[in-house]
Amino acid sequence: MKTLRLILASLVAVLAFASCEKNLEELRFSDNPTAPVLNQAGDINITAENEKSGTYTLTWKAADFGLPTEIVYTVVGKNGGKTATLFENIRGTSHVVKNDELKTKLVSSLGVKAGESTTLSFSLTATTGSGYTVLTSNEVSVKALVE
Repeated sequence: MKTLRLILASLVAVLAFASCEKNLEELRFSDNPTAPVLNQAGDINITAENEKSGTYTLTWKAADFGLPTEIVYTVVGKNGGKTATLFENIRGTSHVVKNDELKTKLVSSLGVKAGESTTLSFSLTATTGSGYTVLTSNEVSVKALVE
């Protein structure tokens, strides 16, 4: 009796696998993905009055990898010869940062000096994950003054 049940179970399993049809489409990223486009941002002016309460916003047009997928963005800043990653693991098409956090990043990562006006540039990188294609946006220049 056990042997008969085992034979029947095996037969059902074989029929189940044999009746399945491989009908899955292969999902592929585009051969020509589109990089994100960073919108022109406002100038940065961080003062004692707005350092604790103010914010700064960057916005952009999303990258397009040819499939609906989660895209992770990184904001990169440049000041003269210095380049630094400022903000990572951003999902969506904007990033709002508090002025005190922005000031810390600009001073420590990009060497912005308090009280001196300078021109910075921002760009984005976009990827769908570690080991996948990385797209880089246009650069946007802004004037920055931190007190």
